[in-house]
Amino acid sequence: MEIIEEKKPAAEPVVEKEEIANRIIERKLRLLENPSSMVIAPRTREGHLMTKILFSFDKAVNQVRLKAATYIPIKDVTASLKDVENFISRFEAAVRSLGDDNYSGYADNNLYRGRENPETKKALAERRTTYVFLARTEEGREIAVMLKRFDPLLLKFRATCTDFTKSKKVFDAVIDAIKDFNSLTVSLSSLAKVQYRIPERLSAITNNSAEKQPES
Repeated sequence: MEIIEEKKPAAEPVVEKEEIANRIIERKLRLLENPSSMVIAPRTREGHLMTKILFSFDKAVNQVRLKAATYIPIKDVTASLKDVENFISRFEAAVRSLGDDNYSGYADNNLYRGRENPETKKALAERRTTYVFLARTEEGREIAVMLKRFDPLLLKFRATCTDFTKSKKVFDAVIDAIKDFNSLTVSLSSLAKVQYRIPERLSAITNNSAEKQPES
């Protein structure tokens, strides 16, 4: 297993960058042919980070399940899946702390389930700043659904916040959720022996968190 910190690539010729971007969009549109696919369109940096981690998380959880008993001891599989369950609960609490989005349960909510109008999904997928996610695991799907709630709620919370000092605990919970998601994915990837490329911008959040002053 190899954990790699994502580095900013060297500048590429404009034509080559366009070709790469077009290939990515073509791949996203192919994934959309699967009715279970979801389009995630984050508008916050936190949403982009969580979504990037999600792809590796889902792959790692899938491999842990596939290698259970044969390559990974059952006790380690059970412990790791319990860690996943605990994280999902903490992330759900962080999402709810951002406000009420009239969420009645992801299994019954077609919008969050990714079943938007096909034309809308296609239009979103053609944007360079969106992601098409096809879950391998139910845990990955559940977090993807929460991410579709998290990003607009965070955006709204920042736009309507009247006292950022009093809201510090809410923002701390968001930062902790991102850091915990990364740490969990590192652990799962190590257990499953799959590569994980840590998002480049994660260090900026980590450094900012380390500079937080203790409350008096």
